[in-house]
This record gives sequence, structure tokens and C-alpha cells, in this order.
Amino acid sequence: MITNNASPVPHSKNGKGNSIVLREMPRVKTRGDLMFSKRRISKWFSIISTLLIGAAALAPDAFGIPLDLRPWVFLTSIFWLLAFCSGFFSP
Repeated sequence: MITNNASPVPHSKNGKGNSIVLREMPRVKTRGDLMFSKRRISKWFSIISTLLIGAAALAPDAFGIPLDLRPWVFLTSIFWLLAFCSGFFSP
């Protein structure tokens, strides 16, 4: 049984010579440079609100939160952080 192993691609001695590009790298399709897209606005809203709720839970005196509501703000911050980390706010 005889097989023909001749390749049309020329091989160089160091491996860095001329080579044929077999496939083109995929390009990311964008809709343009949108400064205010829905995704970007919701992303920044979720980041800022998570930071504000976390700051209110850690320093309730700075935000003027009454003593009765402080445990609820702390619990809300925990659930909000879990929702943020699980990707609940990602569109």
C-alpha cells in the first residue's frame, strides 16, 4: 500500500517561514460605539447600588438609618450581594 504524503505547504527549516493561513480568526461583531446602551446602564446601576447598599450596611450612621432598620439593611445587603455575584443583574 502506497500513500502520498506530499503537502502543498512548503516547510521551512526553523518552522517560522512562509505558511498558509488555514482559517481566519473570528471577529467580534459590534453595533458601534454606543456610549449609553441598556446593558452598560444596567451594569453600572447594579455596581453602584451594590456599593451603596454595602456601605449603608457597614456604616449606617453615615446614612442616618434608624436603629430599628439597621438589621434589615444588613440582611438586604447580604441578599443583594448574593444576587449581584450570581449574575442576577446581568442582561
